[in-house]
Amino acid sequence: MKVASLLIFLFLCAVNLSAQTPAAGKTSGTRSFVLGEIHEMYSAVLGEKRILNIYLPEGYNDTSRYAVTYLLDGSADEDFIHVAGL
Repeated sequence: MKVASLLIFLFLCAVNLSAQTPAAGKTSGTRSFVLGEIHEMYSAVLGEKRILNIYLPEGYNDTSRYAVTYLLDGSADEDFIHVAGL
């Protein structure tokens, strides 16, 4: 029973690994993923640089009113992507 279980496990691992190769004749391309702007500003109170991640909707203009979400703790590599994507 242990041998059969081991063989099934190894077979499933092999299938999973072979499923990750690209199809013949097709290449996987790479392109930029730009979501917003990153601004740095110096905080005299904190005595350090702070990073601001800013997302503006497509077609943004400064004469219209927009809803605003302030995310206090979310870097570009973490929650910012998820919240701005909503």
